[in-house]
Amino acid sequence: MTVLFKLCGCALIGALCAMTLKTGAKNVAVAVAIFSSLLIFGAAFARFSGAVETVSEIMKESGVSDYVGVMLKALGVGIVVNTVGSICRDMGESTVSSGVELAGKIEILLICLPIITDTLSLIKELLS
Repeated sequence: MTVLFKLCGCALIGALCAMTLKTGAKNVAVAVAIFSSLLIFGAAFARFSGAVETVSEIMKESGVSDYVGVMLKALGVGIVVNTVGSICRDMGESTVSSGVELAGKIEILLICLPIITDTLSLIKELLS
């Protein structure tokens, strides 16, 4: 939990620096904002990798390890798309942000397609 507070502090400092620099040097402000975002994203990802290993072990023991990869891929796509969409929106490119988010949603649907087909075939077997 203390790591989260540190990340939030870094985010606030980065946002304040970027906001202060916007009046004079807009290019530097954008660079500071992107650097802050990447720093926070990297720290969050480092913390997330431990949780992924734990969930993978639990899923292997339960016998549904095939779906863990699909879930983690979909989660990864969602996080990346959300981050990139937010950066684009902050840069004033809401149309690009919407396009990235739409592409991400389609990608998540395609990643989850094997789970959907397995579920539908299971339902079909149960009904017959």
